[in-house]
Amino acid sequence: MTSLAEQLLRDALRDVLGNAECQLDVTQGPYFGDPWSGATADTSVSTKGLRHPQTGRALSVTLDYTEHDLSGQTDRWSVTLEGFSATEAGRMRVLLSPFERVRNLNPNLRYRWTIDGKPGVTSRTGR
Repeated sequence: MTSLAEQLLRDALRDVLGNAECQLDVTQGPYFGDPWSGATADTSVSTKGLRHPQTGRALSVTLDYTEHDLSGQTDRWSVTLEGFSATEAGRMRVLLSPFERVRNLNPNLRYRWTIDGKPGVTSRTGR
């Protein structure tokens, strides 16, 4: 079963790079919490073997998030991009934003991203 995060990543790659082929590696850490209030797990979706279709340069995308098992609330969402041009990275950052796409976000969630080692953040209000 494909998660929403996997689908968002595939759609963003298709939109920005066209026909770039790669595998997605999904890793879920152990749940932490308790049986009464539920538990949260860290999940990471990352590209394997992604290359730019025109230049052949290596590209990397990792999307990390946490989701509560009972409520489905997403408490953390971050994206790391490596090797994309400035225009491509900007488009990927927008397309991978959880706002307007992911239901049941923590109301205080801040979307964090890192592009070629430079961090940034966007809140729900866009600041």
